[in-house]
Amino acid sequence: MALADADLPDLAAGLGVPGIIDVHAHFMPPQILAKVWAYFDAAGPLLGRPWPITYRTSDEERVAHLRSMGIRKFSTLSYAHKPGIAGFMNDWTAAFADRTREALRSATFYPEPRGGDLRAGLDRRRRRGVQGARAGRRLRSERPAARTGVGCAG
Repeated sequence: MALADADLPDLAAGLGVPGIIDVHAHFMPPQILAKVWAYFDAAGPLLGRPWPITYRTSDEERVAHLRSMGIRKFSTLSYAHKPGIAGFMNDWTAAFADRTREALRSATFYPEPRGGDLRAGLDRRRRRGVQGARAGRRLRSERPAARTGVGCAG
């Protein structure tokens, strides 16, 4: 039997689970999210098949939907897919978390060999309350360590 989103609150209650955290929700600046959705719409070269976006709605509608499912916290899962945009994305994500109580404070970084002081950038984010970070990488088949010497999951 397949469960629907609306079944989640009763399922959690029946299991005695006090709350659920969604670690795979995506919230990003609108212009970047539009490009990500376009990539998946076009069955990008690494996908090779259609990948429909299930929750293609505004941030406000997606937050309301997560709340309706009893989600207590969720990630933004923003990722810098090219050099030079992590700071912009992190600023947007911080503002989103400021106005969205359930959003986990998260950050992204791009594993650039000469992309600034990565440690200082992450330390600065941590001081601003960041609870986790995600390494981004370009959507291509090359492993990040082969390109930068930095081992990371992307």
